[in-house]
Order: sequence, then C-alpha cells, then structure tokens
Amino acid sequence: MIALDFFREHLLEWFFQNREDHFFRKNRNPYTTWISEVALQQTRMQAALTPLKRFLDAFPDLKSLALSDEESVVHAFRGLGYYNRARNLRKGAQFIVENHNGKIPKTYEQLLKIPSIGPYTAAAIASICFQEKIGVVDGNVKRIYARLSANKQNITSHTFTQNLQKFLGEFINTNLPPGDLNEALMEFGQKICVAKSPDCEICPFNQNCQGYLEQNQQNYPVKNITKQKIEVEWHILISRNGNKIALEKYEDFRFLKDHWGFPSFLKFPGSSMESSAGVKNKIASAEKIGELTHTITHHNIRFFIYAYIAIDKNREYEWILSKDIEKKLVASCLSKVWTVYKTT
Repeated sequence: MIALDFFREHLLEWFFQNREDHFFRKNRNPYTTWISEVALQQTRMQAALTPLKRFLDAFPDLKSLALSDEESVVHAFRGLGYYNRARNLRKGAQFIVENHNGKIPKTYEQLLKIPSIGPYTAAAIASICFQEKIGVVDGNVKRIYARLSANKQNITSHTFTQNLQKFLGEFINTNLPPGDLNEALMEFGQKICVAKSPDCEICPFNQNCQGYLEQNQQNYPVKNITKQKIEVEWHILISRNGNKIALEKYEDFRFLKDHWGFPSFLKFPGSSMESSAGVKNKIASAEKIGELTHTITHHNIRFFIYAYIAIDKNREYEWILSKDIEKKLVASCLSKVWTVYKTT
C-alpha cells in the first residue's frame, strides 16, 4: 500500500493546483457545506451548480430554511435529485432551531442525530468546518482506495468497509487540515481516478497504485452485478379547459410520490396498467403530440404525451392556470413533458 506521508503531501499539492473555485467553497460555513454536500451526493457537479445556487439564493441561511413551507423547498430543490432530501433538509433546519438554538452542532456524533445528515454529510461538515479528524466516504474515495490497494473484496462487503475505514483513519490522522484532505481525495476521484477511463498516465501515484501496476485498474472496485433496468411506458394526458390545465397530486402513484403532475397511467412489460386517475378512456380519444425518454432509479421510461380538450372540469383534478404550471412541476421529467406540449 502507498506510503501515507507521500500520498498526503502530493495529493494536497495536486489539489491546491487543480481544485475548482466553486461558489459554495467561498466563505465556508456549516450551513452552505451541509446543503452543498447533500445536493452533490447524487448529482454530477456540473449539473448541480446552477440548481444549488438557486436553492441557496432562496434559502441563504438556516433560519430561512426552517421557516419555509415544504412546497417552496421542494420546488427550489428541483434539478438536485430525490425530493425527500429537500423535505429532510427543512426538517433538519427545524430540528436545529428547536434543539440547538439555530446553531449547527460541531461534532460528527451530534450531527448524525439531525434529519438529512448521514455519515457522509456529518463527516464532511465536521472535518471541513470544525477540523474534526474523520474521513469522508463516498464513491470516489472507495474507488481510489480499491485501486491503490488492488482490493478484490466486493465494495458492499463488511470486510471492504472495515479495511477502508482503517485506511482513512490513518490517512486523516495527521496535523494537516482534515477538511482539505477529504476534499482533495474526493476531487481527485472526480477528475483523475474516475470510474470510466481513469487518467492514469498523469496520475502522480501511478507507480504506487497496485491496480495500475497490474494493468487492471478498470476492474476496481469490485461491485455487484448491475441490476437490469425495467422498461416502462408512461402515458400522460395534458387536459386543457380554457386557460387552465389539469394537475393532480401523485399520492399513490409509482413514481414522484407527493408531487404535482399530469393525469397519467403506467404500463409495465407483461403486466396490467397502473393509473394515477381514470385517464385511460380519455387518452383513447386524445391527440398524441410527442414522446420522450427518461431514467428514474432502475427504470427506463418512455413518455407518451397526449393533448385533450376538456368539456368540463373534472373534480378529481386541480385546474391550474397555464402560466402557473411550471411553478407546480418540480420533477425535471414532467417539465420536459410540459415543454413538449408548449412547443407543439
């Protein structure tokens, strides 16, 4: 395994020369660190920057988030992935106001008790903002460790986790700033030691990397076989009555639970249809205006979009002014559907 003093020194040297000057890194504070780390966990950096800035502009501090209503928070979070995370951020802010006088706790163990803050986020806040010596574990860190050590254990195994934690404990146990070390490791995984086609030839550690020396780096880390995606047809009815459009709350729908969306039904291979409301008969007489594709958590979705002129306003739906539809649609896939309708 690589000598840790050498690794730390050259990793930080690389980081200070190559790190991105992202807006959330300026004037670091626990609140912006918390929000940005939650937002960036499951969203690519470049895709996340604009919606993250929009969210922080809408809720610039913990108090504004705690006093907000849920719908505003979810709407501001659009483009940043799973919307339960937005709801939990609001709950976390309220918890901190009620239990910590509006001050974000300083230790990893205290941070873990806050809604929306798991081990990754707690370690990031504690190390970056409060200099606690604790390693941050994300996919980048796991990949770098697996390649450096040519660890052949499955990335989900208990043994792999134990070995990784031992490595990180030793890596972070130094007088160097733990936040810088953690950020350097993660950014190195984002830019050099990437999942596909790692840039090994310019990596400063290639002669210390067992995966590279074996010429087998692409096969690390060892993972479970990827679950095959399910093919789904999502039929959407955009029903207009005058200047209003029908929307409904997806309370029992398969996807986007508790979101506002258009009346829909789903069709899965070899199974019956699942309907959000009684729309199948209306679609039979509606005009098909477009198709698009989208992916949601192990599902490849093909949208079929229909336009329908309603004679009366069905009471099952909420009838929203056309100009206000975009304010109601949080999910990016439904925003794409609305764009197809508007441009047809």
